[in-house]
Amino acid sequence: MRFFGLSREEKEFQRQAQEQWSEILESVTECQKKLPDIELRFKQWSSSNMTSQDVQEVSRVLDDVKVIIENCSQALPALERVKDEVELPVEDFRRIKRDFLYEGELPEDIPSMDKIEAAYWVYERALSFIRHIRSEQLPWLEKALTEVRDWAARSDPAIEEAATRAREVKARIEELERAHEVHLIHSRMLLNELATELEKLESSREDRYHKGTVEAAQAILNLADAGLRAAEDGIGFMQDTQVKYLEARAALDRLRSEFRRANLPEPFDLREGEDKLAAARGIAMSASPSWEEAILNYNQAADAYDAAMSRLYS
Repeated sequence: MRFFGLSREEKEFQRQAQEQWSEILESVTECQKKLPDIELRFKQWSSSNMTSQDVQEVSRVLDDVKVIIENCSQALPALERVKDEVELPVEDFRRIKRDFLYEGELPEDIPSMDKIEAAYWVYERALSFIRHIRSEQLPWLEKALTEVRDWAARSDPAIEEAATRAREVKARIEELERAHEVHLIHSRMLLNELATELEKLESSREDRYHKGTVEAAQAILNLADAGLRAAEDGIGFMQDTQVKYLEARAALDRLRSEFRRANLPEPFDLREGEDKLAAARGIAMSASPSWEEAILNYNQAADAYDAAMSRLYS
């Protein structure tokens, strides 16, 4: 029972609380509607499409969200009353103070305050927590579950594409070796890497790490392309040594000029590329050339060129 009307300070609180109350009520209602769908999607996807680490992380955030939404919901009657009457029973204040502590904060960390300060405090805390849920944690959960679905949908096709491409490249390299009676050492090393990466790919699928599976599949495609390119470039060098040497020499010279224009020191890779290219030409031009060694050096010169190029733009 009030003996006097509201003070000017209390009326100002009511004015501010009215706006905040609308936002709190709307946010709590919206979060309550979204939560069941998120929980259902998590239940459907967690057992077959998520790693144990992802399950733990999503579970942790989801549990936090459920607790905060429940705390906000339970605080609504007290918040409505303090908005309308500027009355906040002590037991309501104590419950809200207990439920809306920041991480690492203790109840005794909250300083003593008068009634109007307490009214402002409960609104500020409730608004802070529900805004965090609405603008950060729920969107994070929705994004995480959507990404899991998308990566999972891409996983099996990516594995099939990588495995098919690996088989095609292996067959093509073997075909080139037979046709030209040469052992393509560099391409063979890349094929060995391909086999290892394909084994890892299967492991990532078993672990349900779908994003990693798709990324690993793409890495295999890149590796396969590199192996085939090395084989075809090597055969090209074997068939037209002088032209391919001059083309590679010109590319290295242009790259050196790029480093000078950029006022960058010449990397070791550039000099290594020149040395490997010269070695490849020397072996190829000998009386009895070892084309395996010549092509290997030519491929290594190309790798050195790529490494130097990457340093130019790093």
